[in-house]
Amino acid sequence: MYCKHFSLDKKPFQLCSDNTFLWLGKTHARALDALKKGLEENAGLMVLTGDVGTGKTTLIHEMLHTLPTETACAHITDPSLELHYLFAAVAQGLGFGDLYREGEKFAPILIDHLEQDAQKERNAVIIIDEAHLIPDRFLTELFSWTASAPKKMLTIILAGQLEFHSVIEKNLGDAWQDHVDVHAELSPLDEEQTRAYINRRLELAGSRRNIFIIAAIQQIHAYSKGFPRLIN
Repeated sequence: MYCKHFSLDKKPFQLCSDNTFLWLGKTHARALDALKKGLEENAGLMVLTGDVGTGKTTLIHEMLHTLPTETACAHITDPSLELHYLFAAVAQGLGFGDLYREGEKFAPILIDHLEQDAQKERNAVIIIDEAHLIPDRFLTELFSWTASAPKKMLTIILAGQLEFHSVIEKNLGDAWQDHVDVHAELSPLDEEQTRAYINRRLELAGSRRNIFIIAAIQQIHAYSKGFPRLIN
């Protein structure tokens, strides 16, 4: 109903992530640039953190869309599963799902596969969403893979809420950032960025004018505290 009233081609504000509406605030642009550069340089371990609703999933989806077609990628959206299922998801995503069976040691199979891919100059990426939910044992496995994999052939991206800092610190110690090649953190939008975010989404949805007056933008920002999900 409101799309017709405001002459919009589609809904500009939805809770699900939609990268056709991609708009980057200052920290979002810096984070995406750092992650993309890390991928280009085949960084071993990258960490993306941010509060709930700051846009981590949107950035991850943007990275997935821009990965080279020859790059093998395993994307795990729920790392709280049993270890066997996590291993199976990694194996499936990287293209050797038929080689792993429950109960087998996973690391030797993974490293052997990566070494074969290295001969073909084919890189691998493992992306873990909701990384703050990772079981300690799986996190330890991930760290060991980056150390054992052929040099610059495996990149692991861990995206989680701010409490992931304490999770990773528990496993790597106070100097955990020394083990991370790229660490990007997202922050909420300020009022001016909120205005630009709203107007850009309206434009992409087909609006020919700015629908919200300044006072409305101020109220939206006061309510949402600049979190994109709450703005939507």
